[in-house]
Amino acid sequence: MQGHCLWLLGDGGSVKFLKSIDLNGFFLTQTLHSSTLREGVSATYGMQRTYYSLMKDKSQSVEQQKATENGKGGSVAVSFRVNTPHGTDASDGSFSSLGVVGNISELGSWNLGNLIRLKRLEGSDSVWVSETILLPAALPFRYRVVANGNRSHPNKRPLLWDVFSRHVYTIPDDGVVQCTFTLSGKDVVDSGWVHGSGAGALQLRVESPPGSTEPLVKLYPEYNQEHRVRLYEARAKDASVPGGKEFACEVYSHVSLGDQETKDSVMYIMNGQCMEDLEFGIDVLDSSGDVFARGFVPVESIIDLEGEFAVSLLSLRDYKLAGIFKATYLVVKELSHPKNTLCSIQRTPWTSGKQVTLDIGHRGSGASKVQGHSVRENTLLSFQKAALNHSDFIEFDVHLTSDNEVVVHHDFEVTLGLGKTQIKVALPLIRSDQVRSKDFAERMSNPSEHHKGEAIKVEKNKREASLKRTMTSGEDMYRNIFYKPMHSMSPASPSDLSHELNQMRVFLSDDSFASLRQAFRMTPTWLGFNIELKYPTDEEIVAMGTRFYSRNFFVDAVLSTVLEEYGRRKVIFSTFDPACAELLRLKQCKFNVFFLTCGGTKVFKDPRMNSVEAALQFAQANKLHGVVAEISSIVDRLDTVVPMFHQHGLYLFTYGDMNNNIQTYSKQKDAGIDAIIMDDVARIGKQTNKTSSMLSKSMRSPSSLVELCSDPSVSELQLMDLDRMASQINISALSPIGSPDEFFT
Repeated sequence: MQGHCLWLLGDGGSVKFLKSIDLNGFFLTQTLHSSTLREGVSATYGMQRTYYSLMKDKSQSVEQQKATENGKGGSVAVSFRVNTPHGTDASDGSFSSLGVVGNISELGSWNLGNLIRLKRLEGSDSVWVSETILLPAALPFRYRVVANGNRSHPNKRPLLWDVFSRHVYTIPDDGVVQCTFTLSGKDVVDSGWVHGSGAGALQLRVESPPGSTEPLVKLYPEYNQEHRVRLYEARAKDASVPGGKEFACEVYSHVSLGDQETKDSVMYIMNGQCMEDLEFGIDVLDSSGDVFARGFVPVESIIDLEGEFAVSLLSLRDYKLAGIFKATYLVVKELSHPKNTLCSIQRTPWTSGKQVTLDIGHRGSGASKVQGHSVRENTLLSFQKAALNHSDFIEFDVHLTSDNEVVVHHDFEVTLGLGKTQIKVALPLIRSDQVRSKDFAERMSNPSEHHKGEAIKVEKNKREASLKRTMTSGEDMYRNIFYKPMHSMSPASPSDLSHELNQMRVFLSDDSFASLRQAFRMTPTWLGFNIELKYPTDEEIVAMGTRFYSRNFFVDAVLSTVLEEYGRRKVIFSTFDPACAELLRLKQCKFNVFFLTCGGTKVFKDPRMNSVEAALQFAQANKLHGVVAEISSIVDRLDTVVPMFHQHGLYLFTYGDMNNNIQTYSKQKDAGIDAIIMDDVARIGKQTNKTSSMLSKSMRSPSSLVELCSDPSVSELQLMDLDRMASQINISALSPIGSPDEFFT
């Protein structure tokens, strides 16, 4: 191992030379000045090569040692023993089922459908054991513990799993791999994924209509009394619960940053494998616990997967109408996709410690309406420009076309100019080949949103002239972006000048829609994506006069595309729509989900969208990971708002025109804001002397160093070993374009 080294970018332009002295991850450090390096890209290449060599040699030595001990190419008999001590939950520490899943085929390849089931050890409620299985002798391997439900209330805590995988480097002499699985302490456990191999392929969520001040049950005067409500499955299938399993009841309080009155909210949750499993009964109980009124909700009332319903309650005393049960509902359908597994989890909760504020480019390199922008928003060129301007992430909106292609666009409608007439067409009515056509792009009337009529044409001509004036730098941008080995748009032959020029002209002048797949494939992989899902309110749907796809369908289409394309790219989701936020959170286990709010600068019918406090409460209640707030709603109270979010374990991002002001930007960084979405990324970057993109330590996934190598012979597990060894080292690429793995041939 001696002689292997690692170059790290240091403060003040220095570069640190780290030399390994043993296999335990200790380094001797020597500082050199960057002027001793020939150029940034070469230094980066050397850094990746030596780091890769260090990792590979260390991992191979471990592999060789284990293979020698266990017999190379052979198998070893292994069983799992998991201790689940009582007291890990406020009511009951036992689970209804338990299993393990891991990174090798014998452990299910992270697929819950291939889970290794565990059984309770005879005579114990807290110890679970597996059958003996044969595993490859080559070590190490990784696994996660997966639990399901609560023993007394199966609908409580559906599907829990380890966020961080557990490593096995040595098989114990008795062949038993042991661990402890708790819901508290040092273990980081996530929950709530709707999966057919978990609590059920469907989840029904029932609560009061947004903004309603009335309770779920309204009793008529002659029957009104102190009562409580119980929801339960109408068709009991579990012989151990003949009366039907009860809904889980989650009660949460509204969070207030001021002197506002707090009010508890209630949500009922039921899981099932088919829609018929979600039919339910409603019991109204008096103070003695006796049922005095009852109602039933058939599957026909919830077949639309989302909406409101009202059910009559019948008195069991005289069989007369006793009241009404009125609620909203949302059915979450499982996203069945081969890559929707427990592999490569990026979700990370907010944790205290040194935080780095992320710079996020709004709609790429900025909205078209911002003066001085020569590149149309939400285009591939805009995304690449944001990368050159050192954005950590880019934020953009996505929609579905009529043929179910996910495309990047801000508004629900596209404005087209037909002569002197402008028409608006909703995106669900347009095919993907239409939105990508050159003619369609030329007729789009939004090069600058604050211009109208003929002024649009004048503005577009100005933008084209501006782009031509900077063609030399544009050509440099093209070469910097696409002249990387293995890039899909690299010319087949560097000598093919005509082909290169044609590609360059298309790249620099293309104003057409970008699909989400194109965005993944034609931008640097180190550039993070903040994907906003836009879904109209009921009022907006009426105003557009068109029918929109369902939320379940929309979210499934976006998630499927992301799972197929994201690779090692960092991805987070955000949305203004509360139901879409819930669906994004419950349909997958990999990515962080944020709730967007105008913070009261605009007023909506749904009160969850009208204040930062309501957004915080909604995010906490639905186990989201943070909130993206309009900056003007909190800029004067950052010292109060930021700590409040962090105390609840939530990230806080901001957006808005004020973020283009350097004073506001600096004020937020000082206050500890986690990310700032802005249009003037280039200007802010120059004023802050930002020279390279660096991802926040707090937003790092457990396997973040996987970005350092794309060699197929190097396993993710080996990279995880290196991540563990060097977890405190913060590495920054010296070149802002291209992820480190692009330097490997």
